[in-house]
Amino acid sequence: IDQANIIATDLGKEIIFAPKLYENRWTKETNVVVAVNFGGFSTLIWPWEKFNVRLTEMVNMWTEWEKNPDEVPSRPEDTDPFIDKEPQLIGEADIWLNAVANMVEFSAQTSILSHFGQVEGKLSVELQPCDKNGNVGPWDDENDDLDPFVDDPSELLDTEITFEVRVSGVQLDVGGGVCRYKKTFIRYKFDIQDSEEEWSQTKEDPNATFAPKYKFAKKHTVKVSSDILKHVTNGRMTFQMWGISASHEGVVPDSGKGGIASKLEAKRKEIEKLEAQLAQKEKVLAQKEALITEKRKTLAKLSG
Repeated sequence: IDQANIIATDLGKEIIFAPKLYENRWTKETNVVVAVNFGGFSTLIWPWEKFNVRLTEMVNMWTEWEKNPDEVPSRPEDTDPFIDKEPQLIGEADIWLNAVANMVEFSAQTSILSHFGQVEGKLSVELQPCDKNGNVGPWDDENDDLDPFVDDPSELLDTEITFEVRVSGVQLDVGGGVCRYKKTFIRYKFDIQDSEEEWSQTKEDPNATFAPKYKFAKKHTVKVSSDILKHVTNGRMTFQMWGISASHEGVVPDSGKGGIASKLEAKRKEIEKLEAQLAQKEKVLAQKEALITEKRKTLAKLSG
């Protein structure tokens, strides 16, 4: 960690690395991760393995810089260790499945928690039971026999059930007033501890917004074994929110000479833009003055 911070300083990168510990809530193991702060705007979490891979390339860049301190080495974005455009796990939200155990509808706004238990926002999700034809309710009196409700979950044993998962959107925490993520999406599993189950995933919301929308719906059909019955009675579904840092999509701002040069270049472009606007206004003013002069001449002829 110290080596990475020294390299970042020497190369003029406004980035700070710090170790963090968190407990995996499924395995209860303590994991070491690296919090990466990009220019004071956003903090990403890198797994230790990811940090070590990137540190190797940081050392390579620092070695090049040491040979020629007047020029900071550059890399393509996809290999630059100081640029991270990979989706980050923002947090997880749990939905208990006991509503499915009775085949009744359920909707909630549940908290999305980060690795460290910080509330990142609220996820709006629904679980809708389906009848034997795969349709969701409500069922009127004429079709009451299609209502899949069961008073005792054990009635579901050895049967097939279908339910629909709906994810409408998220309301992120507005703390700080600047949205930290873009290109967000939600993914989930019926049983997150089932390594063979594939993730179900919403489409991306490309915007950097505190209220991303997904309008997602997917039906799931499962055969209710004793293990499944236990899961829907006492278990939960876990929804994960992922996204990319909205801070230049994870591009680290430069400091030092590089940072000053960038700021001067930005100021130069701003001045050029203002000068162009001024020149345009002067041109319009000259045209108006010429028109006024012409009208005065015409008026003088008419008066004479």
